[in-house]
Amino acid sequence: MSRPPAVAARCWWLAGFIKKASGTSKISFIDIAKVLRKVHRRPYLLPRMQIPNVLMRLIGPFFGLTPKFLKNHLGIRFTLDNRRSIEELGIRYRPAEQTLIDHYENWLKQKTA
Repeated sequence: MSRPPAVAARCWWLAGFIKKASGTSKISFIDIAKVLRKVHRRPYLLPRMQIPNVLMRLIGPFFGLTPKFLKNHLGIRFTLDNRRSIEELGIRYRPAEQTLIDHYENWLKQKTA
């Protein structure tokens, strides 16, 4: 059974749609949860803060995460830049907040159908 926080995990690709002051595009799972908390049926299930990597390495095995998995997946940082598609192709992206909300509502509709 899929849980609502999994919606945030499915939306990682939206990282290119929120602009920060530095000009790079970044969004975290906490940012996604903050947006979804406004429309979520049970917003208390969504995370409010990030668990530090050290703590995650300690408690991860209790949740079935192997040390190898944690080593390969914790601390990965990447940015996406959609500037070229905007400039060369003239693409106009929808706001990430609206896309996240629409995605959650559609997921909820499919889940209850």
